[in-house]
Amino acid sequence: MYNSIKTERYEAMIPERRHQQIFQLIETEGAVSVSALCQRFNVSEMTIRRDLAALEQKGLLRRVQGGAVSARGRSYEPPFLIRSGAHQEQKIRIGQAAAALAWIPMLVF
Repeated sequence: MYNSIKTERYEAMIPERRHQQIFQLIETEGAVSVSALCQRFNVSEMTIRRDLAALEQKGLLRRVQGGAVSARGRSYEPPFLIRSGAHQEQKIRIGQAAAALAWIPMLVF
């Protein structure tokens, strides 16, 4: 988990862009280490620690010894509006199949 981050080198970037990429890594990997982030972004440990502190203050991650983990945890479930918009095509096909099985006087809940 911690060591699976690619070690590509990045040229200097603005903190907001680095914050976005750190957040995306945590969402993808579940956890990141300070040392891996230092290597990836070619910045100091203090820079990464400040970045993690800023992201934690926004509630986007939780800092742990040596790195950070997703603030969502394992029991995270996306809000209903996001879930209801996902897989629309499949939901329409399921609804059409269910409607084909129903008779006119039937009530379907």
